[in-house]
Amino acid sequence: MKVLLISVALFFCAANFAYASTGWITVATTDEGGAWEAQAGSLNLTKNRGDTLIAVVIGRVTQSGTNTVSLYKWYVPVKDCAAGNGTIVSLNISGEYEFENDFVLGGGNVASAIAAAICGAAKQAAENAQKKSM
Repeated sequence: MKVLLISVALFFCAANFAYASTGWITVATTDEGGAWEAQAGSLNLTKNRGDTLIAVVIGRVTQSGTNTVSLYKWYVPVKDCAAGNGTIVSLNISGEYEFENDFVLGGGNVASAIAAAICGAAKQAAENAQKKSM
């Protein structure tokens, strides 16, 4: 598996970058032809049904060998971002639970790469909002 490092400043933000041509940002790939991508501009900070603050993005998984595309919403509890490890949850596009994976920031697996991107983007969004305060 290859984990692609991206600049958080580019992640999920405006559509003025090279990623805007497709609207998707590659987060991780595998040698077998799998790609995990997040939709640019889809970051949302909200609460889940359990009233936990979460960072959510719309994602897709493409498998070139089988020509399949699966769509998801991925979220990480903000407290897990702060801890540097925890759970990334995959929902169907309607928001219903599908499955979850453990992650450790810098862990070298796909779940950790997705979580790092989500957590990094959420941190950047919070810092940008803080700068707007008086």
